[in-house]
Amino acid sequence: MLSGVIFFMEEKHMFGKSKKITRRIKLPFESTDGKPYIFASYGHDDKEKVFPALKELYETGFNVWYDEGITIGERYDEIIENHILGCSAFVLFASKLSLSRPYILDVELEIARRLSPDIPVIAYIIERDVQIPERAQEIINKKLVYSVNELTGMLEIKNSGKRKAIPVEREVPQYWFDSYDRDPAGENEGGVVWSAEEPYACLAFHPNDLSACNPYVKELFFAGYNVRSCEYLGETERKKCLTGKGCRAYVPFITKNYVESGLLKSDFLAAKKAGKPLVALYVRKTGNDGNEEKFTLPEDIAEEFSLLQGLDLGELTDNDFLSKLESELERRKCFAMSENGKVVRRSFEIKDFLYDFTDGGKRLVLTKYRGGKSVSSLDVKRAYYGFPVSDIGENAFRYCGDLLHIRLGEGIEGIGNGAFYSCGSLEDIAVPGSVTSLGEYAFSKCSSLKSLRLPDGLKNIPHGAFEDCDSLTAFTIPDGVTDIEKSAFSQCCGLLSVSIPDTVRSVGDFAFFDCDSLKTLELPDSVQSLGDGVFIGCQSLEYVRLPEGMVSTGSENFRECGSLRKIVIPEGLTVIDDYAFYGCDGLEEINIPESVESIGEHAFADCDNLKRITIPAGVTEIGDYAFENCLELECVTILSADAEIGEGALDYCDLVRCSEGGQVWEYCEENAVDCEPL
Repeated sequence: MLSGVIFFMEEKHMFGKSKKITRRIKLPFESTDGKPYIFASYGHDDKEKVFPALKELYETGFNVWYDEGITIGERYDEIIENHILGCSAFVLFASKLSLSRPYILDVELEIARRLSPDIPVIAYIIERDVQIPERAQEIINKKLVYSVNELTGMLEIKNSGKRKAIPVEREVPQYWFDSYDRDPAGENEGGVVWSAEEPYACLAFHPNDLSACNPYVKELFFAGYNVRSCEYLGETERKKCLTGKGCRAYVPFITKNYVESGLLKSDFLAAKKAGKPLVALYVRKTGNDGNEEKFTLPEDIAEEFSLLQGLDLGELTDNDFLSKLESELERRKCFAMSENGKVVRRSFEIKDFLYDFTDGGKRLVLTKYRGGKSVSSLDVKRAYYGFPVSDIGENAFRYCGDLLHIRLGEGIEGIGNGAFYSCGSLEDIAVPGSVTSLGEYAFSKCSSLKSLRLPDGLKNIPHGAFEDCDSLTAFTIPDGVTDIEKSAFSQCCGLLSVSIPDTVRSVGDFAFFDCDSLKTLELPDSVQSLGDGVFIGCQSLEYVRLPEGMVSTGSENFRECGSLRKIVIPEGLTVIDDYAFYGCDGLEEINIPESVESIGEHAFADCDNLKRITIPAGVTEIGDYAFENCLELECVTILSADAEIGEGALDYCDLVRCSEGGQVWEYCEENAVDCEPL
């Protein structure tokens, strides 16, 4: 007789907390990006076919870089992109599996498109009858190859000569070993769950009960337990799964279909003969008439099942079921081990979305969108299966180049680093009022984004958040934002106006770098500091008012602002920094307040139309080449008699008016600069 337990459960949808784990694997050789090198694009499940070919390439003398297990916490997309852009040949190992992967088609090959035709993009066919999608054919610029010999014949790159490949071991993500094949048709249907590790529990039910049973199978898999569902296996493979050496428990989902088809009896007898423990699950289903589905177990096995019941049907809840079942699987070591020997939960996927759990398993983080190119509009729901979606994770929509419109559900609180990076077709996105945090480069390179309204709950516009958003024409910084960080709107070439509230206290380095359509900007008096290079290259900027309370202009802040005609500098500012107004061709005059104490090097250099300027008595230092190449500069009046004058500072000035006999007067005489007394 089989020993074990029986549980009862209702048909509901349950998922558990999710984390990522790793496992060691032997690799054919140490991946190398020593130039020149080949970038190998492949599906991890094809490694048994791909690794021998990579080894042969390496031993022939070619450097090869391949994903040998980019560790958790690394910037995966950035590493892949950098290695594709740095390669001397891109090789796609083409199979039905690899060509079904959105990441390979929509990310890796799209990056490779930027290399073609200068770099060979080659498809190595590793599986018969594979069909190359049309969009991949457009990128591949060499004929298809079917062997390493054919491939090497196309590689016109340096060969180091024959060598021996030395195998290495690496800690790689668990997804290399576990598979969960989602069904794109719906949230509750389909999906073969198969954990490749042993020991495992065999979960058995009738294929017609997929929608009732699969949510629980998914829960176990994503909770970190090793489970194999056998609903679609043939008779031989099904029996092998049930009776295999690595199977530590037979877990039947007992339904009317399973009983009346005879599968339950045959599975039970096979498991019993192999001595597998029984952990039976009664699935209670309600029919169209509202009554609970009735069925009877076969007489010759009913006694053995009834002896194992031992649980009160009325008191059992889903949480009880999950808790008890997980305890049974854990007792039998049916789980993947982490470093500390604990069960570690996996991510899960719903339709085209991959999620992780956060906040102790109470909320979800959308970690990756894997939709196809046919999708242009998308709604991101606020919750799935009763769990709220709290955040859009780091790089979740990175390189989703065909999305035009996105609506984020109310309740989402955070948008992670690079979440919508390089969504080049994205025109608008509805951000709910619940969002309180925005990550670095969140919308960077969204070149079609025309407008965006952010909620008032934000505290900062982070580093590079809207960098290279070429189509953005107007932007209102929400009330409550205190910091506009480095490069926040850098190279937003179409930006005409920015409204900054009086809650903002600082503007970071290069925040509006190369915003060459921006004409005017009112900085509120709440701003206490400007970084360096904030407005470099804003060629259309005509007027700027610096806020009261600022003590320095910041280095290079208005460099190459060729149209700048008027800038209001407040009393209280003490430093005009290096290169502050370098190359401001439109500047004819400027009023320097009496509070200024120093003028940095090259501060007004190359201001071609600057004609007159008065330097107040409080200035003690004028830096090197401060007025270099100011070809129209007629007169500089220096009210301080003993200010230090840097090398070449006044060389291009026609006349200096200063106190006779002072240090400035002596400088002019020594450097042949015309001067007259005040």
